Amino acid sequence: MTTRGSWVQDYCEDGNLPADEKHARGLMKIHQNCEPPCPRRVSAERYLSERGVRRASDEWRKP
Repeated sequence: MTTRGSWVQDYCEDGNLPADEKHARGLMKIHQNCEPPCPRRVSAERYLSERGVRRASDEWRKP
């Protein structure tokens, strides 16, 4: 795998947890169209839900 210079490493097959909430939100935006959800999107969703961030339409928001 090639390392990208961006803080968002948007490789669909990379299911590692995001670095922080900002990273997770960015991943959700990048991977919103992956159907079925790719491992990257699944890990970002899990990260946000474990921290109590709720989804409202297409955005994740704190309660």
